[in-house]
Amino acid sequence: MRTASVLLLAMVLFAVAGCVDEGVGQAGSANQPIAPAKPAEVSDDAGGLQGFVLNEEALPVEGAIVAIPAHNLSTTADASGRYSLSLIPPGKQNLFVSALGYESLGRSVDIVAGNVQEITFQLVQVGVVEWFPDTKVEAGNIQCSVRAYPGVPTGGVGGLPMWVTGVAVCGAVSPPTSPPDRFLINFNWKDAAQEVLLEMEWKSTQTLGKELGVPLEHQGHPNDAKFTFGVAQGVSPLRIVVNETKMKAVAESSGIDCFESKCKVYTRVFAEANNTGIRLPGSSPDLGPLGKPPWRVDAAVVMDQKFMQYMTTFHNGPMPPQFTKLQDH
Repeated sequence: MRTASVLLLAMVLFAVAGCVDEGVGQAGSANQPIAPAKPAEVSDDAGGLQGFVLNEEALPVEGAIVAIPAHNLSTTADASGRYSLSLIPPGKQNLFVSALGYESLGRSVDIVAGNVQEITFQLVQVGVVEWFPDTKVEAGNIQCSVRAYPGVPTGGVGGLPMWVTGVAVCGAVSPPTSPPDRFLINFNWKDAAQEVLLEMEWKSTQTLGKELGVPLEHQGHPNDAKFTFGVAQGVSPLRIVVNETKMKAVAESSGIDCFESKCKVYTRVFAEANNTGIRLPGSSPDLGPLGKPPWRVDAAVVMDQKFMQYMTTFHNGPMPPQFTKLQDH
């Protein structure tokens, strides 16, 4: 937004520059160099202003516009960065300095009739803002199933809802040669993101339990819609697209604005229990105290299911149509 403001102010000042008197000093045309600045002129009832417009390295900013819009006065800095404004009404005047690629500068100056003030302005360069994607790749593994407790409703048994969290229950009894469970994948967005794409793929050799599910959430806020960017369920590959509208909606509900700052998010991968029909209903969906068996379990029969996730954040612009990282790996 700051860059847009600078460009807008520059356009306004260029418009002002087109209306000044010839004696004030105007920018040359595209084929005509800027004329050297003349000494500022004063009178008994008007003052003058002159000096230089420099950058952070004390080099001249040729073409910088120095203007007092209230009196339709402006001038353009020459090749040496020197400028001058003549016959300025006395009193406090609001003066603006602008140049393409630099932050605009405003200053209040007291103009004294019959007097020429020498003021040098220093502009700060604005970095070029370019669109770029940033992709992070993470591998995960689910040992065999999920356990259920209050969370995301996924179906009903005996009139009661099933609640799935995506936490594996059989890691302790998996073969010793199997890799450990890694169904929680953390991602950090180092820069504010405008849009986000999460892609997940796996190769299943199983007859049952081929489907997986994954929610994309703020770290530390599982099963809370206010902190959830999206949920996907099905066979490989899965895809969650978080556009600008969804980013802003989550920012408003969660109070964490990833559109404007860094963010920590994570995914929770779980087996799709409903594709087996194996259910052990109980009297309550609550797990109860730690160490006691869960009241309800929905087995998915997924053994050593390895998956890959590709998290791509898009900065300073939206995601291009048909964008994917799966083909790169």
